[in-house]
Amino acid sequence: MDNIKSNYVGTLISQINEEMLKVRIAGKIIEKDDDSVIIDDGTGAVRVRYNKDVVKELEKIEIGSITFIFGKVVKVGNDIIIFADFVREAEKFDLKKYKKILQDTTTNAND
Repeated sequence: MDNIKSNYVGTLISQINEEMLKVRIAGKIIEKDDDSVIIDDGTGAVRVRYNKDVVKELEKIEIGSITFIFGKVVKVGNDIIIFADFVREAEKFDLKKYKKILQDTTTNAND
């Protein structure tokens, strides 16, 4: 499974664009309904839709939980939506440190 997850690009939500195929994001669940959640990492928020394969994992995750989402990027109208392939709650995870690492990586890649 680790090899599969390595195909997902770690990114900040604000940097997601329709040219990305698969992303790995981390953030706080701020909204939840029957077939989607909204996750916010402090740089932006995105709706994540899911199917029966990940619904059991998401049922356990509460609003306010820090969560990893691995999924496909899809543009629907003017919105970007992530279709989740894997979802994991990230207990004891430092979201601020994660964002800093991603920001530093992006800055160094653009230099």
